[in-house]
Amino acid sequence: MELVSAIISFLIGYFALKGYKASSERGLLFLHFGFVILGVSMLLRVITTIYVISIYGESPVRPFIEFARIVYPSIELVAYALFAFTYTYQAKISNELKTVAPAAIFLLLYNPLLELLAIVLLAYVLVQSIINSVAKRNSGAMLVSLGFSCMFVGHLFFLFSTDDVPFLYIVGHFINLIGFLCLLIMLMQVSKAE
Repeated sequence: MELVSAIISFLIGYFALKGYKASSERGLLFLHFGFVILGVSMLLRVITTIYVISIYGESPVRPFIEFARIVYPSIELVAYALFAFTYTYQAKISNELKTVAPAAIFLLLYNPLLELLAIVLLAYVLVQSIINSVAKRNSGAMLVSLGFSCMFVGHLFFLFSTDDVPFLYIVGHFINLIGFLCLLIMLMQVSKAE
């Protein structure tokens, strides 16, 4: 599922770049970079996992686990920060969407759990996408909001998955995949309209 999500992430990045070239809207450029970085993160995790399993078998390799727990979520955080920056940038430009993230969100940023940081950034992006959806009231904004909602919920499943409950991790990836599909559908609709 993560390989499919990576491919969809690259497609979303492509359509966001295409939209940026057509409209010169800088928010689409930030989305492009965010989804390309997110796709690279997922693709690296897939390639590394396949490599480690082919070399060492299915037994866990401690250095790989430590590497994966820090590097991949860190790369994802860069992508989510770009998504949050996109909404902050749009809020500064648009007079109708002057919103600021609650200070409580930033109080959580000191937490060392990278998954929690991803959830905090996605929560901000989710709130901004919902505000945008309410303001614009069109199917594209609703799909964006639904896509980021699924990504947020998927990361909640990742956060609560354990070795005893690995099913939550799989469910999280499935929900994340649905979120990527929603975003891809929206960008394809916008691309066809242009």
